Amino acid sequence: MVQNDRILALLNAHYQDDKEGFNTVALQIAAAEARAGHRVAAQEIRKIVDKNRSAGKVLRMSFMNTALSDSVVEELNLYTLDDIVVSEEIRTRIERTIMEYQERELLERNGLQNRSRLLFGGPSGTGKTMTASVIANETGLPLYVVQLEKIVSRFLGSTSAKLAELFEVINTHPGVYLFDEFDAIGTERERDNEVGEMRRILNSFLKLTEQPLIRSIVIAATNDMKVLDKALFRRFDDVVLFMLPTKAEIVALLQKKLEKRVSDKTMENLAGSFVGYSQAVICAVCADAIKTSILTNKPLTKAMIEESLRQRVKGFDVKAG
Repeated sequence: MVQNDRILALLNAHYQDDKEGFNTVALQIAAAEARAGHRVAAQEIRKIVDKNRSAGKVLRMSFMNTALSDSVVEELNLYTLDDIVVSEEIRTRIERTIMEYQERELLERNGLQNRSRLLFGGPSGTGKTMTASVIANETGLPLYVVQLEKIVSRFLGSTSAKLAELFEVINTHPGVYLFDEFDAIGTERERDNEVGEMRRILNSFLKLTEQPLIRSIVIAATNDMKVLDKALFRRFDDVVLFMLPTKAEIVALLQKKLEKRVSDKTMENLAGSFVGYSQAVICAVCADAIKTSILTNKPLTKAMIEESLRQRVKGFDVKAG
């Protein structure tokens, strides 16, 4: 019955010359075929839709005036690979995800799928959201941030249905979907404080992640990997652990953010002061110091940067532990 409804919707879209509506319904049919195990048919439908779209055009989704409007927001893709400072291992894995997406048709012709489900873990401010933006930018996809705590808190009792609705959107509207604060639903099912409803929500998510994704990339991000249910890890194509920057990475980050306003020797001397702080804190301190330099009309100095760090962390401990 559902598929019949889609065929009717497809015909209506065609005769009303609603190209975007036609594409949406066609991708819904492809998603249903994929869930039914008809992978070849799903791929063929998707290829036809891709071929007949304008080159490089990505169908974007407006969540306004829908049940998901306060839970899913589109973010600007502000960052490229050149902007991030991470370990070589993480950079290689990011580049591989991007390359596999760009060459997904080649992989499909060889019976393989590109990486489309990623789990990012690590302390706050270490680059998880920024990396999602990089992947979106480099693949030409829009970036959508899914705020799971709002879905769970607002729709407790019907969250599983809302998650199913969300994955339907994911499979019909290509994008990078970042599930922020993933531990809102991903905590271990056997934890003492878990309730039956939360276990059902997690089980629903686990089933939904097993479905093939149509041109989208799903990224789950958490600050605490330890609380996640172990069953989740095998559902992801890659698990990336972000760490606080090393001293060498701090120097590289200072070089990017201070833009030669101080000498390399000064930046190397400063690096020790930033050990134990996240990339986000370091970037904020650099911005504060540069603004002080501009507003006081004085050259940027090591003392200015150290004072900006002191003020930034005064009154609370932002060191990750």
